Amino acid sequence: MTTFAAALLALVALGVASLAALDCVATQQHLSDSREKLKQAEATLSKVKYDERGDVVDEDLSQYRDAMATMSFETESLRLWRGGEQDAYPYMGGGLLAFLVFAAMAVRSTRRS
Repeated sequence: MTTFAAALLALVALGVASLAALDCVATQQHLSDSREKLKQAEATLSKVKYDERGDVVDEDLSQYRDAMATMSFETESLRLWRGGEQDAYPYMGGGLLAFLVFAAMAVRSTRRS
């Protein structure tokens, strides 16, 4: 393999690892935002007033519905993003390993010529 080809493949592998790392960081940010929204929704629910039968009072009904919808959406979002988070790790590891292999091949082919 020529030096140029090995160096090019090393850069491509490093790019794959970098994209996977960026994806992992974006996933962590989304998970953090979802957790914060869940905390806000929980705080809103704690402020909701109930009548003597245990039903939500009419003036707090829209806040209750919004908070419950937020909790439902963000809980599902957390579940989905956590599953996708683990998909990035093989790309990071594989990209770094391929980078090391192709970089070593490029150095080795440089020494031979």
